[in-house]
Amino acid sequence: NGPAVAPVCAAFPGVEATDGSIDRAKLSAALRQPGASIETLNKIVHPLVTADRDAFVLRAAADGEWLVVLDIPLLLETMDATTRYRLLDAIVVVSAPADIQRARVLARPGMTADKFEFILSKQVPDADKRAAAGFIIETGHESFAPARAQLARCLQSLAETHRDAFLAWRDSAATPGPAVADAPPAGDAGGCVVGVSVDLDDTLWPTMPPLIEAQKARDAALAEL
Repeated sequence: NGPAVAPVCAAFPGVEATDGSIDRAKLSAALRQPGASIETLNKIVHPLVTADRDAFVLRAAADGEWLVVLDIPLLLETMDATTRYRLLDAIVVVSAPADIQRARVLARPGMTADKFEFILSKQVPDADKRAAAGFIIETGHESFAPARAQLARCLQSLAETHRDAFLAWRDSAATPGPAVADAPPAGDAGGCVVGVSVDLDDTLWPTMPPLIEAQKARDAALAEL
């Protein structure tokens, strides 16, 4: 029931809406027909997406957020360099080797090799995306752990380069913890430590500032060697 449903169905014969949503399989098939143009679809969808994105950014700014993440799969295909420079402080490319990318995409329901090649032909090559990136998150691993570590380093770097905004957000979001007198009794544990919680995402206390200071101290010490 979004504003793109009716104009998309009107622009592509055979595409229908079911329960208010566009039938993506029929739209994909229509785009592969002779004479069909993905630019027609872009001209309908992208202005609506842009308006929604701009409203989202304004709400985040009004709420005092220090960081906004825009998930734009076709960033380089749809946004020129001047607009990217004006709108974005950093570009993060999430990537994987070509063989892993292919295997992942072909595992999706309804995906075929021909459809995958068609989609790939409409995208900027991965090497060009990497060249435009300020940060690259490599996901060609057996677990999420390496990607999460790379993302943590990315966020730490952004917190350093946007320190004032980060500190203002941290200070406004910080809430005091319970007083020592309010701590529950040790009970049967007899005062022994029964658990350790490691907080790496500012859930209980602001962890990024000491991490940033520790990194600076480390760098200074290494520079003197």
